Amino acid sequence: MTSVAEKTPSEQLQDLTNTLYLINGLHTKIAQEIKLMATTASQMTVATSGFQECLGILEAETHQLIPTLQNESRTMAQKIGQEAGQHFVKTSTEHVEKILSRLQTKTTAIEHNLEECHKKINFFSRTTLILVLVSTLIGGLLGGGLVHYLFPPLDAKTAAQIRYGESLLNNWMKLDKKDRDKLVILLPSSPNK
Repeated sequence: MTSVAEKTPSEQLQDLTNTLYLINGLHTKIAQEIKLMATTASQMTVATSGFQECLGILEAETHQLIPTLQNESRTMAQKIGQEAGQHFVKTSTEHVEKILSRLQTKTTAIEHNLEECHKKINFFSRTTLILVLVSTLIGGLLGGGLVHYLFPPLDAKTAAQIRYGESLLNNWMKLDKKDRDKLVILLPSSPNK
């Protein structure tokens, strides 16, 4: 590998151009990753919202189902009581109330489990959002730091040299052989010096 001093200005310019293309590619890749993270975060938000709607529907259905079951069991107990007598009515009512109690206990357990799942989903979506924001911040800091330390700002002399070198390269073929030979003699890496 040749050192920077041994390279010609055109090779140095080519190295600088290649490096800038690499940085541009890295920037594009980081932008794609940020878009992917934002898409993932929005999909998780939509899924959480859908789950919350389903949870609301299930709670509403549960609240409607308990009174319906209670009414149905009472009606059934009354019919049995009329047909079988007072003793049988008492036994049946107690049995139905136990079933309702167990059903209500199971329903309460299901509601509790659904609430726990809802809390976990909320925690997960908050955690994901925080991770996306932190990773974006870290990526920006790393990218900015790399650009700052790998490519220090050009001073006026270097900027002028780059402009003159570019101008010389663009007009080199327009010069006649005699002028080109004069310029080659003036170059610091010229074999004639």
